[in-house]
Amino acid sequence: MNTKTVFARLGPRAIAFLLSFGILHGCASRAPLARRAVELNLSGASSYAAGDFETAATRFGLAIEYNERFTEAWVNLGLVELARGNLVTAGEYLRRARTLNRELPAPHHALGLLAEQLNLMSAAEKHYRAALLVDPGFFPARGALALALLKRGAYEESREQFARMVETSPSQPQGWAGLSVCLRKLGRVSESEEIAKRVIHQAERPPPQTNTRPQ
Repeated sequence: MNTKTVFARLGPRAIAFLLSFGILHGCASRAPLARRAVELNLSGASSYAAGDFETAATRFGLAIEYNERFTEAWVNLGLVELARGNLVTAGEYLRRARTLNRELPAPHHALGLLAEQLNLMSAAEKHYRAALLVDPGFFPARGALALALLKRGAYEESREQFARMVETSPSQPQGWAGLSVCLRKLGRVSESEEIAKRVIHQAERPPPQTNTRPQ
């Protein structure tokens, strides 16, 4: 595989896909949560992953009925509306989540995603940085900030953010892939190639075989 092919497979669109946001499965809200609320949040996440936004919205909404202070469910409901293109409604839900608990990184991150949809990139970066002030290890916000910086040509700043991703989440390929892209943009081609080849090698490696024989 030549250098151009390696890098083409790690272009910004591929990085964007790898850093696409995900639904929250956790239950770190301050108020005690009913078991059924947590189960609905989890099943809503499964529906969202399957592209069934209607069912996901119903389940997240019902989880909120069990506990109106279920911050993660509000974030998830906002992300569903964001995926549907209902940006005004998404904003209402996400701001509600942030008001409920500013000590969670997810509402800040999701508001950054909303700002990006509105092409408010400066605001998006501020939201991502706010998420990282809460939790420097919050992978989605670090990735979103790094990618936003890459898109606007701030390659050295983006490289630093991807490098921090590598430190906090070394097993995740996204940070390595983004770091490779930035290094190439900065003219550090040999370093970029080495990282790119490693990422692609890991991506192409078959998953480990599991033992399915009865014991």
